[in-house]
Amino acid sequence: MSSVNDVQLQENYICIDGMTTEMRPHVKVYPHKRDWSRTAYETDLRYIESVLWGACAMMPEHVSKMVVSLDCAKINVFLHYAPTFYERLISNVRQKFKNRIYEIRIINASLSAKLLFWLYQNEVPYGLHSKIKWVI
Repeated sequence: MSSVNDVQLQENYICIDGMTTEMRPHVKVYPHKRDWSRTAYETDLRYIESVLWGACAMMPEHVSKMVVSLDCAKINVFLHYAPTFYERLISNVRQKFKNRIYEIRIINASLSAKLLFWLYQNEVPYGLHSKIKWVI
């Protein structure tokens, strides 16, 4: 079992990429960099949570929400299909970061990424659906 620091050093699939023009923290996610053979989801959830809380700490006083960008160019539905992980991740984000996300940008989405989104669209809170932007 690896620690949060091990995941950050070896994979680094989520990072804070500065601020947007509106002074919102910009968090970039590279799902293809994650070790998808790992089933210790708690480590991943703690890693993701630590980066998102770090982004929250960067916010100026007048800003309360962040922008999250997912680079889905290398997503493969057969390699990156992990129902338990996605369900726990969505539940964790819903509980802890529901009102802290301004926009979710899905970048370079392949057909596989769109299929994965379609499979989990009922799990995503209704309020987040309007915040999802598909960027080509």
